[in-house]
Amino acid sequence: GDVLNGKLHKTTGRSYRPASFCMYVGLGNCTVIASGEQPDVLLADTTGELPGFIKSADLVLMGKTMAGNNEGQNIIEPAVMGKPVICGPELRNFREALNLLVRAEGVCRLENDEALTEAMSALLADPEGCRAMGSRASAAMAENRGAVQRTIESLENLLNSTNTPS
Repeated sequence: GDVLNGKLHKTTGRSYRPASFCMYVGLGNCTVIASGEQPDVLLADTTGELPGFIKSADLVLMGKTMAGNNEGQNIIEPAVMGKPVICGPELRNFREALNLLVRAEGVCRLENDEALTEAMSALLADPEGCRAMGSRASAAMAENRGAVQRTIESLENLLNSTNTPS
């Protein structure tokens, strides 16, 4: 059967057809449902609501990483929340975070769009594997927290060393 044969909920201010997207990526026929129902797939094209959606997700497909896009959205948010993430080959806006997650095996990085259906099928069929990937992603992010504090300390040390009389 289809990877996801069920309901799709669209949250967007734009007028595109989510059912067409589902067919494009091989998810089968999806229907748009009324607000308040539990969707199998949620396409969110909105600002300010993503953390809540991510928190409820079993799997996150990172926006702007496929179908010719390579800028990428914020992969750090789902990683910190311990969510398994699928993305395309490049996230130019978050390349360091992507490289960190790839090294930690905390992301499913696809080489091309055609690999999406198989990757989603495999991950959705393996809930324990999804949880493990999400845990690795969260741990990788936790290990790299504190960059602002380290930067401030480095700048203070630099300023103190240049202000010290010789």
